[in-house]
Order: sequence, then structure tokens, then C-alpha cells
Amino acid sequence: MFRFALSTFGAKIITSLVNFILIVIASRYIGAAGVGEISMILLTVSVVVMASFIIGGSAIVYLTPRYPVLPVLGITYLWSLIITIATYFVLHSINIIEPEYVNSVVILSFIASLFSVHFNILLGKENIHKVNILSVSNVLIILAIFSYFVYVAKGAGVWAYIYGMFAAYIVIYFWSLAYLIPFIDKGENSSLKKLIKDLLHYGVMLQLANIALLFNYRGGYYFVEHFYSKASLGIYSVGNQLTEASWMISRSFSTVLYARVSNIKDDKGYVLTRYYVLSFFKIVFLITLAILVVLLVLPRSVYVFVFGSEFYGVKDVIWALSPGILLFSVSRILAVFFSGTGRALHFSLGTFVSLLVLGGFLAWWVPEYGVIGAAWATSVSYFFLFGYYLILFVYYTKSGFSDFLVNKEDIKLFAKEVKSLFSNGKQDSDGQ
Repeated sequence: MFRFALSTFGAKIITSLVNFILIVIASRYIGAAGVGEISMILLTVSVVVMASFIIGGSAIVYLTPRYPVLPVLGITYLWSLIITIATYFVLHSINIIEPEYVNSVVILSFIASLFSVHFNILLGKENIHKVNILSVSNVLIILAIFSYFVYVAKGAGVWAYIYGMFAAYIVIYFWSLAYLIPFIDKGENSSLKKLIKDLLHYGVMLQLANIALLFNYRGGYYFVEHFYSKASLGIYSVGNQLTEASWMISRSFSTVLYARVSNIKDDKGYVLTRYYVLSFFKIVFLITLAILVVLLVLPRSVYVFVFGSEFYGVKDVIWALSPGILLFSVSRILAVFFSGTGRALHFSLGTFVSLLVLGGFLAWWVPEYGVIGAAWATSVSYFFLFGYYLILFVYYTKSGFSDFLVNKEDIKLFAKEVKSLFSNGKQDSDGQ
């Protein structure tokens, strides 16, 4: 399993590097206001995808081993279309996206919803390597198209980024669909009614929690944009994305962990889940801390040199976000225990409580302290989320303080898996 995680980690490193390059290009050629507009577009697409996952979503990972693929696709496609139509009317009635971009954002959201379904089915089949390839290819295509418009066509702007998204999303949709073909029409016939019931049962609660989670780390965008400007949002979003780059560790390991936990069906599942969660918790904490320390020791002049003078305040955002980012990274690992063992209610309650805390502090601090207030409010909400998950995890697993400390066995296990990865790299294949 560590081999899978490291493979996923490698994909996340590449994705993070490409996203960093995109941020640098965008900040230098379209400025803070342009970065703010792109950030709001990306957030809107994410929200729509999350809403489309209310039926299905990450629950597809859990249900895919238990149901045929074709009916899962049919139901989730139909729901995605319904959400997309609703999105069209919502975006035309509120002013969070410039009118000229609304139709494009709606279409992009629909395509993203569809290929995200494909991703979750592939994860359910433990084809993690294919999901990694698709994820990396997505950002590489965006970078290629965006760079063409900036450096060759001399047409830098928000539209250049949107064109890159269109090219990437269309390619990834058909590519991921091709990966699913071998799984279609395989498996025992099952009741469509029961499938819909399970998609709702496992999907609604998990996805409402995921939506709440998305607003936990992006809620500040709306407050900054509302009380200040797109330029202020651009500065805040760059600080956010730089610190969140450290999440590539927890995202990689939590994705692999959830796929594996969902497929454990014997009586040892509970013990194995606890073991995997504790092991990944320690590794994620230490590596994330190291990444954040590097970001914090870099002088302010480095950020100004890389992103431009408009982004002078980025390091202040990083300082305010770092404590919360560290706690949230390990919260992802703890959350796998709840979502992977049928305790989605606790996962959901934690995100809702955290969101309420965030909303209160954003309303209090953003009008007075601006982007720094938004950053500190986000950190405080992450602290509440971590505390909630930690208390419940300790309660259910009877884990003690010493269980969260790195020991020789953890180091030996990790070293063994890393050695195995490099000596048997070719074995890192699909469905392993």
C-alpha cells in the first residue's frame, strides 16, 4: 500500500509544481485581479462538482466494488446534468463570476463533474495509477495552452486560462472514459432501486460534509472578494495555494488509504484501519511540517521576486495559515477512519462545526483585518476540526499518546516500503 501512496505522492508533486508554475505565470502576466478572477472560477467549478456528487461522490469509491459500473454512470450522469442546469440559473442571478465567463464556467463544471465520476470509479477499482496519470495530464494540458496564449499568441488574460481548462477537461473526459470501458457490463446484476438508495445513503452525508469542507478552506475567498476586491483575493489565493501545496502529502495518502479501507471486508478490517491511520498520521505530520518550515523561512523578497510587487503581503498570509494547514493535513488522515468505517456522521459533523466556527470568525475579522483576518479565521476553524476528529478517534480506537509518536517500527516500515518501491518500480501498476 505504501507503494501506491508513493506513486500518488509523486503525481501530487508534479501536479503541485505545475500549479506553482501556473500561479507564477498568471501573477506576472495578468496581475492580482486576474489571479483573483481565476481563483473564483476554479472555486465555482469545484462547488458545482461537489454538488453533483451529492448522489455518489466519494461514496462511489465504496460502492464500485459492490455494483456494476454502467448503472452507476447512468445515475450520476443524470444528476450531474440536473445540477449543471441549476448552476446556470444560479450564476446568472448572482454576481460572483463576471457575466462574460458564466456560460463557460457552467460547461466546464459539467465536464469536470463527469470525469470526476470516472476518477472515483477507477479509485474504487484500485486503479490509482491511472487516476495519477489523468490528474497530472490535466494540469500539464492547462499549462501548455495557457503558456501558448501568454508567450506565443501574446494574449495573456483570464480567457487564456479558461481555454486551457476547456482543452484539458475535454481530453481528460474521453481519456478517463476509455479507462472505464473494460469495467462496463462486468459484475452481477443488482437492483437499481437499491443502488440509488445506497448512493443516497452513502453519498448525501459524505458529500454535504465535503461541500462544508470545501467552504472551510475556501470560504474566505467570498468574504475577501465581498469586502475588498479581486486583487485582494488574488493575494489571498496565492498564499492559500502555496501553503496548501503541503497537502499533497495528506491528499496522496488519504486517497490511497480510503480506497484500501473501503475494500477491506474481513473481520480484521477495524484493526488494519487503525494501524494504517496511525502510521500515515505520523508520516504526514512530519513531512508537512518540514514543507511549511521551508515556506516560512523564505524571505519576503523571494515572494516579491517570484510573483511581483503586488504580492508583497503573501508571506503574511502564509504565516497565518500555516498552523491550521498543519492540523488540517493530519485531520484528512483521521477522517479516513470515519468515512471508511461507516461513521460518516462524525466526519460530517466535524466539517459542519468547523464551518460554523469559520463563518463566525470571517464575519468578525475580515472586515477589520482583511486577508490576514481571513487566514487566521481559517486556521482557527482547522484547529476545531482537528480537535473534534482526534477526540473521537482516540475514543473509538482506545489509542494513547504514545501511539501517535514515531517509533523504530514506523521508520523501519517506511524505509522498507521505500526500498521496495525503488527496487520493484515496475510493479507499481494498475489494480495492484
